[in-house]
Amino acid sequence: MRPEVALPVLLPLLSGAISLLFWRSRPMQRFVAVAGNIALLIVSLWLFVSTLSDGYVTMQMGSWPAPFGITLIADLLSAVMVLMTAIIGLAMGIYSLATTGRGHEKFGYYPLMHLLLAGGDGGVSNRRYL
Repeated sequence: MRPEVALPVLLPLLSGAISLLFWRSRPMQRFVAVAGNIALLIVSLWLFVSTLSDGYVTMQMGSWPAPFGITLIADLLSAVMVLMTAIIGLAMGIYSLATTGRGHEKFGYYPLMHLLLAGGDGGVSNRRYL
């Protein structure tokens, strides 16, 4: 099992859920935003190195075979795209600390940012082959 394929999707979802748990704590949401983006960058580097050495990395979700389950496949191109998304996400998270107003932070800016990153990473690394 190769978890580095699924983690670029799961980490932002987890970070978004943790941000929702700290809905009223602005400093904690800001911390989770940066920490989650740093963790995403580390996992994206791990995926990039794995695809650089192996060519491609696959993972069967739920241990179901291909016609019935979802197969996650990452090749070098998708790993580069996931890495670029993580770099841009970290830059966006750091930039948001200085420029996002309290009104936007109060209404769920950071959880939505993480959901956006999960969708961006998932769209690149989830390829389904029949």
